[in-house]
Amino acid sequence: MESVVVTGILPWVKAHRNSGRAIDFSTFLLVAFLICVPFSLGQAQTIPGVITESTQKAESELSPLAEDLTSEERSDLLARLSDGQVRQLLIDYLDQRSGANADGDSAGMVSDFDSRAHIVRERLADVLHSAPRFPELISETFAHIAPPGRGSEFLFILLAGFAFIFGAGAIAEFGFRHLTQKVRNEISQATPATTAGKAGYLILRVLLDFVAVAIFALVALACFFAVYQGYPPVRLLVLTMVGAAVVYRVISVISRFLLAPLTPSLRCLPFEDTLSKRLHSQFMCLALFSFFFMGGNLLRAFNMDPDLTELYHIAGGAVFSLLLIGFIWRDRRDIAGLIGNTDEPTTVGERLRAIFGQIWHLLAVAYVVAIFLIAVTASLIGHDSITTAAMGSLVIIIAVPLVDYTLRQMIGDAIAPESAGHAYLPILFRAIRLLLVILGVLIFARLWGIDVFAISTGGLGASAIRAIVEIGFTILLAYVIWQVAQHAIDRRIKADGGGEQVESEGEGGGKGATRLATLLPLLRKFLFITILVMAVMVMLSALGVNVGPLLAGAGVIGIAIGFGAQTLVKDIVSGVFFLVDDAFRLGEYVDIGDVKGTVEAINVRSLVLRHHRGPLHTVPFGEIKYLTNYSRDWVIMKLEFRVTYDTDINKVKKIFKRIGAELLEDEILGAGFLEPLKSQGVKAMEDSAMILRAKFKAKPGEQFMIRKEVYRRVQEAFHENGIHFAHRRVLVDVPDSINDNPEMKKRIEEAAAAAMSDDGQVQGA
Repeated sequence: MESVVVTGILPWVKAHRNSGRAIDFSTFLLVAFLICVPFSLGQAQTIPGVITESTQKAESELSPLAEDLTSEERSDLLARLSDGQVRQLLIDYLDQRSGANADGDSAGMVSDFDSRAHIVRERLADVLHSAPRFPELISETFAHIAPPGRGSEFLFILLAGFAFIFGAGAIAEFGFRHLTQKVRNEISQATPATTAGKAGYLILRVLLDFVAVAIFALVALACFFAVYQGYPPVRLLVLTMVGAAVVYRVISVISRFLLAPLTPSLRCLPFEDTLSKRLHSQFMCLALFSFFFMGGNLLRAFNMDPDLTELYHIAGGAVFSLLLIGFIWRDRRDIAGLIGNTDEPTTVGERLRAIFGQIWHLLAVAYVVAIFLIAVTASLIGHDSITTAAMGSLVIIIAVPLVDYTLRQMIGDAIAPESAGHAYLPILFRAIRLLLVILGVLIFARLWGIDVFAISTGGLGASAIRAIVEIGFTILLAYVIWQVAQHAIDRRIKADGGGEQVESEGEGGGKGATRLATLLPLLRKFLFITILVMAVMVMLSALGVNVGPLLAGAGVIGIAIGFGAQTLVKDIVSGVFFLVDDAFRLGEYVDIGDVKGTVEAINVRSLVLRHHRGPLHTVPFGEIKYLTNYSRDWVIMKLEFRVTYDTDINKVKKIFKRIGAELLEDEILGAGFLEPLKSQGVKAMEDSAMILRAKFKAKPGEQFMIRKEVYRRVQEAFHENGIHFAHRRVLVDVPDSINDNPEMKKRIEEAAAAAMSDDGQVQGA
């Protein structure tokens, strides 16, 4: 087994002999080191001595690989390498083999997976077997930190030193807070009405808190370097603990910014006071693990036993995960109420939020468990960066909805409800949400080592990823443009009153829609088709399809269709000119010769008319030779009344005048008049009656209801004033000789009666 490992690994080591590997001590150690640079410029060469000791040792031991190695030299090299170095070489070798076999068959992938699983099993077994020796880790770490010749009394010196530097930092921070207390009181007592105002006060408070934390860290480090600059492990311990304290304080500042547990008037998020305080205390409890995990970096820096160090991290991660799961379970109902806060969901989005609110804690627990297992597995095979990616992913999942809510509130407060831009807020909110999701996905991919933009430079999979990104942005842009255009058109139609039509009671001639309400729906269809075609073309181009021939082919087909469908073109062009001339609108009653009815729809090539008795007519524009519109501006209705010859004409005029005045005052019918009911005198004289005429001027569509009421009131007024309507009569002159013949007289009367209508009369003379 040893010969196989040496034969496989050493050529790879030889190829990478000059690369070198530095030990990762977490990002914050670098930040802490940069903070202390002003106080340790004179010690710049000695501080990193411990950090680079193991790396320099490995480089010096690997230097013989510059020459070809014999079997004895290989055995000697393996004997001098530590277990951690051999394990790291094996992991890197397997990584290279995995990349080399990416284009190979599935057997290589299975073999590589089995090799990694074998490493994990062996490492986990070694870690668990080292559990009884765990107390040795504490004593060995203390022995490594303590300077030579110092015993147990160094522990008291160390504790006293920490008390001194942390106390000095706390005093300096207290002085700064005392100087800014007035400003802090004003911030705490502020009651801004808008979310932007709350965010402004919170940002000012966060800046003051960050300055206070920086003063604490700088004064603590300055006091340390002023009184002690000796043993490097002690310096590293102090830097780590100060860094952990700064991390804890930064988490506290961020939590107070988001939750505002003690200042409800500044809270931007929709959390109750009890929930805000509980979440803040939970965050602070989890933040204490910064001392634990950053302390674990010291174990690796001091080159402690790898098995014990791994056990330390696994145990801490398990406690952290269990504590986080407990907090999730404790807050599941409160967070569920915030996610699905609709009592009776009606839309699909509200239903999905309600379902997610019921199961979110199960998904969160599964995520925490999965991340813990992945982090443990990655740590066992030597990849510690997965933990950072997992925690960063959790932060993204929490931050995206919080940022979305805050931006919605700030924008909603900035735009007044009565302003024109307030109607576009739903579209803007959807666009912001989509952008945040896309940004979150990109950051998520970057955390896990997936560079979407780098991947999109080559390969079939890369082309697919690039196409997905371009198609996603195209759909987003097309959606926003369409929503804005549609909302603007609908809003303009509503403001123009085009959606309101007068009920015509089936008679026709009612008031139609406005010109904008007729043309804008056609414009909306045109914009939809245009945006859809352009979006499809862009998406085809993103997929690698050459759209140039498609456009050229579409042009040729369009010309061919134009020559072969002249009637269709005639209908379309005629419809355009009818609309330009404003000959008709939606809801208007028109007569085009053969058919008539209310304009119910306007298509590209035809007009749809609904007859007042129900039939629906579809008429091509090219077939319309003339058009009569009965729904424009005003309508004059003329009424005729047949009265007897003995009727007083002046009395009838007064009756019509009185009825006209009463109808003008009517709450319902009065608004339909343009001119009141007027008498026009005698129109004609017939054998059996005088024909009187009256007229009124009304709005289109209102004339029929007014006519019914006029007839009713005239009949009642005539009856009250003794005016009789004339019936049709036929006068038959019967000779006196026939009067003496009863049988002949009876036949003549029956014949005359048959010639009359039902309301006629037969009168002998």
